[in-house]
Formats: sequence, C-alpha cells, structure tokens
Amino acid sequence: MKCKTTFLFAFAIACSSVGQGEEFEGLVVRGDHKKLQVYVYNDTDTITTDEVMRAVKLRCLANGITTSKWEGYSKSPHHIVVTINAIKVRLGDKVMGYAAAFNVDLLKSTRYYVSKPQYLGREFKPEQGDYGGVGTIGLDDKSRFIEIINQYLDKFLLDYLESNIAERRKIKVTEAQGSQE
Repeated sequence: MKCKTTFLFAFAIACSSVGQGEEFEGLVVRGDHKKLQVYVYNDTDTITTDEVMRAVKLRCLANGITTSKWEGYSKSPHHIVVTINAIKVRLGDKVMGYAAAFNVDLLKSTRYYVSKPQYLGREFKPEQGDYGGVGTIGLDDKSRFIEIINQYLDKFLLDYLESNIAERRKIKVTEAQGSQE
C-alpha cells in the first residue's frame, strides 16, 4: 500500500509539470519582454532565411511577442538567434536529404547586462534551457524544417515567457510591500 501511495504521489508531481516552462534567470530581459529582435543563421539551400524569419515571427506573434530583424545592440540589448546548420547526406553521387542541427538561443549584450564587461566579449549566452537538437530532413522538405524550428522555438518561448512573467510578478510584490510600509 505504501508503495502504491508513493507511486501515485510521484505520478501526480510528474503530471503537474507537463506543459509548464522552466524559469531561468538568464532568460529574464530588461525592458519590454514582449519585443524581440531575431537573427537567423541558415546555411541550407532548401529553406531561405526569410522563410525561417517568417516562421519565427508567426510563432512569436501567436504568443503575444512582436519581432523584428536584429539591428545590432544599439537598437536592442538582447536578441534571439535561430541557427540551422545542415549538410547534405549523399548515397554515392545522389543527394538523399539533410542532416541538420537546430538551435534557438537568447544572447545578451555584455555592456548592457554585465557590471564588468571588460572580462567578457561583446555578447554572452546566459543560463537557459536546451532549445536545439539534430534531425534528418528530406531533400525538398521545407515543412519539416519549419516543424523542427517550431518545436524548439515553442520550448524556448514557454521558458522565456514563464521566466519574464515570474520576474515581473516578483517586482510587483516587492513594490507593493514597499508602498505598504
């Protein structure tokens, strides 16, 4: 009986976390978290950078986030980078498809986020979840590229929004406690 209760308790905890994002301090941004600049690195010839950018924009808009092309740190102290690295898979002389690596990362400006930036480069990748992986894609399968990008982008956006919303709640609670004193 005790084993059954322990199992049910563990199962309930596991189920309660399904579909919830993780909070990462590194994903918390200064300013409006509902505006993101996006940089796309794409080295495939099956899907264009504009098509990837459009897919990212649609996914972000569905989550209440507006996007624009990254214009440098003078315009935004942080941005997301969507990376697609792909190599052609060959069987003899025939190209069969692609083996591809996908990543979605938030990068921050060292000058804006770090108190002693001289010890770091121009930008850094703060603590965050793993929003990437590898996959195989058919030769002309644009929809599979978009599907995989969306999979990692959804995971990133869930954690990004959870982290920033939680931080805004903490700030409101702190401000409310300060005004009551």
